[in-house]
Amino acid sequence: MKKADITKIWLLGDFSDEVLAHQDINQSFEIAKQKYGSRLTSQWIQTLDISKDVEAQFSEFDAVWCVPASPYHNMQGVLDVLSYVRVNKIPFLGTCGGYQHAFVEYAKNVLTITN
Repeated sequence: MKKADITKIWLLGDFSDEVLAHQDINQSFEIAKQKYGSRLTSQWIQTLDISKDVEAQFSEFDAVWCVPASPYHNMQGVLDVLSYVRVNKIPFLGTCGGYQHAFVEYAKNVLTITN
């Protein structure tokens, strides 16, 4: 199977079994895999595991879902990822805290709001 035949989605956030939304996200991918099989993959990454070299870390992923349940353990790392995603026009979904962080990243880096 060629890379183009596989969609890899990065689930960015601090996974916890105690967060209902995280359980539901995993279940949604299980349901999607019933239809798409190995053509769809997802991987959670804890925010503390975000590399300083976001580009290298992202090279294998096609899209990012910044998931609910913030505050994140590494807010600056999340903002760095979101900046990379925005600048490189990588498909992005932000739900709840994920969307809020996308808004903060845009406000800081595009609108140059400092406070």
